[in-house]
Parts: sequence; structure tokens; C-alpha cells
Amino acid sequence: IYKDVEAGTYGAVGATLEVFIFTCFLSSKLSHTLTARWASRKPMRL
Repeated sequence: IYKDVEAGTYGAVGATLEVFIFTCFLSSKLSHTLTARWASRKPMRL
């Protein structure tokens, strides 16, 4: 029984981590796209 609980816990943690990483990846990709669009619309002054 303990083994099953342990496996379930690891599964839950793994799934949560996967969702978290996917969300981070998605938001970073989105911000990159938005930044690129904004930069192409407004010329950057450095």
C-alpha cells in the first residue's frame, strides 16, 4: 500500500511540475511574440 501511495505522490508531483514548466514555456513564448510585434511596430531607441 505504501508503495502505491509513494508512486501516486511522485506521479502527482511530476504532473504538477510538467504543467508548471509547460506554462512557463508558453508564457515566455507568448511574451517573446508580443515583444517582437511591439518592437517591429515601434522602432527601438538604444
